[in-house]
Amino acid sequence: MFLVVYSSTIAQGYVLASEVFRTLALWVAVIALVLAWAQLLAALLDTVENVTFLKMLRRPAVRDPWPRVSRCSALSKFAIAGAGSLNMLVGACICIAPINK
Repeated sequence: MFLVVYSSTIAQGYVLASEVFRTLALWVAVIALVLAWAQLLAALLDTVENVTFLKMLRRPAVRDPWPRVSRCSALSKFAIAGAGSLNMLVGACICIAPINK
């Protein structure tokens, strides 16, 4: 349940931010919407990571591919989170920067 709650909460934040960014920079708003949908993938990757951790904990001799699968899942999940953070930072800078025309 936690995976569903946190991913949909973050996705909702991206959707709200895209509404603000839409009037200032359309490209930032589009990226925010893409990242909102990517939260479903991040939740799925988190689930895969958790399952691989359980598999590794149940067996004393950890064998491939579980450590590698866990690492790839975690790196992909954090790449999505990092892209979202960068998008929010760029959007915030655009919002507070003076508009020179």
